[in-house]
Amino acid sequence: MKSLKFWTRTALVPAWVLISMGAFAQDAAAPDPVGNWDVIVDMGGTPLNAALVVNKNDDGSFGGTLKSPLGELALQKVDYKPGEAITFGATIGEGEQAITFSFDGKFTGPDSFEGTLVSPTMGNMPVKATRATGNPLAGVWDILSDSQLGKFERKLVVYKDGTGKYITDADNAISELKVDGANVTFKVTISAQGTELPLTFKGTLAADALNGNFEADGSPMAVVTGTKSKVDIVAAALGKWTFEAETPAGPYSADLTIESATAGKLHAEEGDADLRNIGSDGDKFTYDVSVNYQGQIYDVTFSGVVTGDEMNGDLLMAGAPVATVKCKKAAN
Repeated sequence: MKSLKFWTRTALVPAWVLISMGAFAQDAAAPDPVGNWDVIVDMGGTPLNAALVVNKNDDGSFGGTLKSPLGELALQKVDYKPGEAITFGATIGEGEQAITFSFDGKFTGPDSFEGTLVSPTMGNMPVKATRATGNPLAGVWDILSDSQLGKFERKLVVYKDGTGKYITDADNAISELKVDGANVTFKVTISAQGTELPLTFKGTLAADALNGNFEADGSPMAVVTGTKSKVDIVAAALGKWTFEAETPAGPYSADLTIESATAGKLHAEEGDADLRNIGSDGDKFTYDVSVNYQGQIYDVTFSGVVTGDEMNGDLLMAGAPVATVKCKKAAN
């Protein structure tokens, strides 16, 4: 791969998810169970991904939830030995269709643990977990703000890097976003009747629900309820597109096909390139691709917004924009 300097000078541009785990710690030397965990469950040689949030209750006990396509699952009977072991139970379904699980795990480091998930129905399933580095709040949120001035429908957009915007009549940048287990805080300044109003949000996150308050100078200003937007950004990008990039070396043209949530290609004169890591970040559609340009291969990331028949954004290299991209939906 070429350096970013070279690029800017010459270039173009779950399946079924199951259960998991927790962790542990009270003293400073012990791992802290509170937070978000990326989990891999080995189901007969097939790795399945899950995401777990571990919370500390007001009475000092631990609990948690697991989000999956089956819904939000609450961990049961969480037993924690500081810094060493954790056990819990969980149940999927009800009545005769219910499937019960028990987990017994140990820390392998401050940000990792492993163990075994046991089900009388499905047998023993090895589990490995690492502390999540992503942002569980990332995405688009439909917000209802209820204050003395009335009820207002807003949008909150949060990106994986912790930046974002609170959309009123304008895009207001949020700052100091922190997600600590289920607790969420951030700051934003909005215009209220012509006056700049600095606000602090304090609330809780549970699966696809965000609840809390906006405060100003420590006083409650508005009750906030939010739900994760149901808009499927990847689905909006499916289809065939013309791809036009403006680079420091001049224009670059190609055709783009988004076949599914896991498959796509960039069709260029130099050859086809498979898309990787197709997904979304906040309100943006993203993918990685290795581009052949003048015999050199460049790894780039596309990040852009899909609006009807247009998809516009940037190609990034090492996180920095190196080309502006405009795409148009191709006629069938």
